[in-house]
Amino acid sequence: MVPQRLALAAVDGAGLAEVMAGTTAPWRLSLRTDDAQAQARAQPDWVQDYRQLSGGAYAGAVQHVQLPGMRLVREDSNRALHQRGDLGRGAYGFAMALEASGEAWFNGQRVGGDAIMVGCGDELDLRTPERLSLIAVVVDAALLQPLWQRMYQKPLSAWLESQLVVPSRPAAVQAVRAMHGRLMQRLGEPSAPWPDDMTLRHARDEVHVEAAADDDFGAHRWTHPPQTGNTCPTKQSAAGLQR
Repeated sequence: MVPQRLALAAVDGAGLAEVMAGTTAPWRLSLRTDDAQAQARAQPDWVQDYRQLSGGAYAGAVQHVQLPGMRLVREDSNRALHQRGDLGRGAYGFAMALEASGEAWFNGQRVGGDAIMVGCGDELDLRTPERLSLIAVVVDAALLQPLWQRMYQKPLSAWLESQLVVPSRPAAVQAVRAMHGRLMQRLGEPSAPWPDDMTLRHARDEVHVEAAADDDFGAHRWTHPPQTGNTCPTKQSAAGLQR
């Protein structure tokens, strides 16, 4: 049975990850922290390392909502960070900035204001500006493959095995930001009642519909994506990243 409420913010970062690791039922996490590494460790099932690059007291926050086969994420930070991570094989991420005080660099590629960071979840490498609010959708391959086939009438594109920064139309980006915000507000608040299974699946399908409404990842614009970025799981050294 899905629990009616999960209020996990009182557990420390390492404890959160331990409690939730390997959990198959839907769950949510909400945490504020004054330590970048605690923020990295708090994210269940993922191996992450955050190094603070700029001086001053750190204040960060992370929210996760785990739906069937899909995770919604929001992260906030007030100091420049070097983030490395591994979301596990078979995970594909789609991320973008909500607000940023400057440029971010994803696997050596500059992230513009309406750009989307996309690709497999292995060996992620992100350098963030002084202040960043980031949203993401992480999808399991078992869910993404049939969805991709229905949307674009072809198998999952091979370029998704890379990690790319791709431009998108401002209207499409705004629609995804709005959709993500609605779902996080509805599902991510620790004090809110936990929805039933049907509501959770409808929420997941809302993400599908929003993705299907735009062809940026389909056969039109992305038949031949940019030949840049990291190919999973090849490692990329920090020295090779531009700042």
